[in-house]
Amino acid sequence: MDHHETFVRAFLSCKYGERQSLAFAPAVHFGARVLILDDPTAALGVKQATHVLRIVNAAKHRRLAISFTTHRVMHAIAVVE
Repeated sequence: MDHHETFVRAFLSCKYGERQSLAFAPAVHFGARVLILDDPTAALGVKQATHVLRIVNAAKHRRLAISFTTHRVMHAIAVVE
């Protein structure tokens, strides 16, 4: 089993909220300047959504530009500047 296959299996074994958190990690790691997030907390519970919002705020503090759409007003307020 190669590294890619190992990563894919580990990713697929994660819960949905964990996958959402991991989904934009490569962009941050590889130096993206912009994140475009289309309702990243839509199918998440409170705990998972809070975790994703923390990651978005951490990316914001690293000076990444973020386009964030959501139907949850409180989530927009949590990340707006």
